[in-house]
Amino acid sequence: MKKYESIVIVDDRRAEEGGKKVIADIQAVIEELGGKFESEKSMGRKTFVKPIRKRTAGTYWNLEFELDEDQVAVLKERFRLNQAVLRQVVFVYDRPEVTVLPLKDKEAAQA
Repeated sequence: MKKYESIVIVDDRRAEEGGKKVIADIQAVIEELGGKFESEKSMGRKTFVKPIRKRTAGTYWNLEFELDEDQVAVLKERFRLNQAVLRQVVFVYDRPEVTVLPLKDKEAAQA
């Protein structure tokens, strides 16, 4: 399984409480597909530059999860079928681990 990150824009008119129910449904789909849901973070309500499906604003969500590579296409299709999801993008979580070296080791590394 690979680790993925997804940005989802939820339609405020079709979802209550900022889309928490929609995100819970997405979490259930990920677990149904054999994945592991790790975290969710609401990025707040934002206004669009151009309307999406005649909507001018939506709530952005950042999701992190693990899923088999062959199940990602199935997840994207489920996103597409959900009327409350205006837009979504799924990409491989590729953030490097941060390591902090003690000051002595930094000086030795530079020498």
